[in-house]
Amino acid sequence: MTHASSWKSYDKIDVDLEDDAYTCIGRSIAILFETIRCIYYHRSLNNYIKKQANGWHEDHIIFTSSCYLDMAVISWAKLFGSEKSQKLHYLHLLKYNDFKDYFTIKHINTKFHLEQDLLEYLNLDHDEFDNYKSNSIIKYRDQHVAHHDLSVLNKLKNYPKLDVAEASLWWLYHHLCDLLICRKSTKGSRHFAIYKKENITKQIELECEKLVLSFGSD
Repeated sequence: MTHASSWKSYDKIDVDLEDDAYTCIGRSIAILFETIRCIYYHRSLNNYIKKQANGWHEDHIIFTSSCYLDMAVISWAKLFGSEKSQKLHYLHLLKYNDFKDYFTIKHINTKFHLEQDLLEYLNLDHDEFDNYKSNSIIKYRDQHVAHHDLSVLNKLKNYPKLDVAEASLWWLYHHLCDLLICRKSTKGSRHFAIYKKENITKQIELECEKLVLSFGSD
């Protein structure tokens, strides 16, 4: 079963991306959708494992759920990981002149202001978010996903919690959509009214139901 098929309407938004600024938005939205999907898929399979899974197919479900977790962590880091190494890091949005008016209206003139906007949305302070990013998401990625650290291979006790990661993605999504809507010449901007969080999550939840059903039920 191809779970991505019903997402074509979201992944292939008709946006006129003739310059770097809006290419950045288009690619960021694609990664963002990918990450949210992986988070929801991982969560739904985890719940299924806890409540129903047993027998020969349990390892298969655990493996699939773990793959979605790993992919979510990798993709999230592309948007919120290292500002220096990640070209689509959210703070880079401030470097584009095309977005200056939008951020000025929002009273966001520096990287500090943009980060504070994120932290207020998450209800976290700088140290709390940095600790979550560094010691949960990035540490897991570096030691267990992107690399193979033998010194900690058998010491993993807690997998990353993805609630904060998900919330940060929705925060970024709202800004990216607003940036496109503010650009009247963008061909696809008029379509973004239907891409509200509740519409997207409803679509993902339907996909999650199909995903779980594909493993069978007891």
